[in-house]
Formats: sequence, C-alpha cells, structure tokens
Amino acid sequence: MRPDTFSVPAQLNGQDTSYSAARVAHQSGGDVTSGQAPQHPDRIAATINVTAMITGFSRSEIYRLLTAGDLKAVKRGRKTLILMNSVTDYLASLPVAEFRGGAR
Repeated sequence: MRPDTFSVPAQLNGQDTSYSAARVAHQSGGDVTSGQAPQHPDRIAATINVTAMITGFSRSEIYRLLTAGDLKAVKRGRKTLILMNSVTDYLASLPVAEFRGGAR
C-alpha cells in the first residue's frame, strides 16, 4: 500500500479498500498539504461528511441509509457519528459488480 493511503479496517469481498489521504485528511486529522494519512485510520466511527468522502455517497444518501436502518449512528452532543462497521456491513451486502470485456 502506498504511504499516502489507508484502509478501512475490514476488506470488502476480499478487495483492498484504500483511500487517498487527501480525500479525507481535511476532516479526519491528517495534513492535506503534506499528503499525510489521517492519524487514526482504524476509527470505529466517523462524521457524516467523512463517511460521505470515504464511501463516495452524498450526504443526502447517508441520511437516507440512516433513515432506512442500513447504517447505524450514535450522537455525541450535537455531532452524529456513523459506526464504520455498519458502513462495512452495508457495502458488503451490495451485489458484486460484474464487468464484461468490450468488443475490439
């Protein structure tokens, strides 16, 4: 794995789940300018914004998944924290993408 990436604790369907540090460093404690990975990549919870950046889902989609019960969250004061194991479980429950070779 490159030094400027980190992985979500669990792998999804046996695939590496690395993300660029620049994508999440701003809100997760890393340094965007130096490309340093966040200090706690094995976090158990993340804010809605960080969860959206990690998954590529919009904030609205995160809220829809919470309302549907597909993701789980806790509150700490006014802050909503998404439990990362619920994100991993949800993504693992999605069908595996199949790609066909294109005609040349």
